[in-house]
Amino acid sequence: MKLSELKKIFLLGILIISLAGCGDNSTGPEPEVGTPPAFPELEKSQPDLSYFEKNPTSSENSNFLQAKTLVSQGSSFLFISSAYDGFIGAARDEDASFEGGVWYWNYSTQYQGTEAEMTLTAGELDDAIEWTLTTSFDNSQGNRIKDYRLFEGTITPDGNSGNWMFNVRTTESQEEIPAVITSWQITDETQKTITAEVYFEGELFGIINFEKDLPEYTMTADLGSGEVIIFWNAETNAGFIDGGAQRNCWGVNFENVPCS
Repeated sequence: MKLSELKKIFLLGILIISLAGCGDNSTGPEPEVGTPPAFPELEKSQPDLSYFEKNPTSSENSNFLQAKTLVSQGSSFLFISSAYDGFIGAARDEDASFEGGVWYWNYSTQYQGTEAEMTLTAGELDDAIEWTLTTSFDNSQGNRIKDYRLFEGTITPDGNSGNWMFNVRTTESQEEIPAVITSWQITDETQKTITAEVYFEGELFGIINFEKDLPEYTMTADLGSGEVIIFWNAETNAGFIDGGAQRNCWGVNFENVPCS
């Protein structure tokens, strides 16, 4: 995969991110509705890339640095949920209402310099919770949005398994179409898998997979021009980047080494 193509995909990810009462019952007492579910922990759907916080700068570390660049650019889609965390956080101080089996949080927050009305919902299923976040706003400059479903998803109550769909709206029809769909599975503290499907104009464009099986990590990306595999071991520090035609490796000090 060419670096210029990955930069194009990275910019697409930035664009996606930037878009980013009870009634009176006179016939009897109100039914008990319990308490609303805990807010989703969006970080559970994100990978651990702390390994690449290391920053050697020598030309002898070029293989590691190339892998670091590709991981940084490709993982923007795996971290897309972080762009929406503030919207959910704004609901934490609000009281929820319950209607028709669904919890509602209605509140206002700033979005692109305009006050936007937000509605966060949670519908409890047998073994999961269905979440949606919808917004409406009018910036008085011709940019009027009504009932735009920013994202939706279904996750288990413990947050260890689920999926999110992050939407964009078409310019002409103003219909929601997927931009990125992520899914994840956490087995325990040592094992985790994440998949991000990337869409362009509603069509599947590429797939990024992340796998954690301590101490080993693997990220596989196919964004339209061939598959790239990046592997690293968090204990030995060794790893490689494989673009199909060639594999480049690094050793315990992140230095370039021959691949065995």
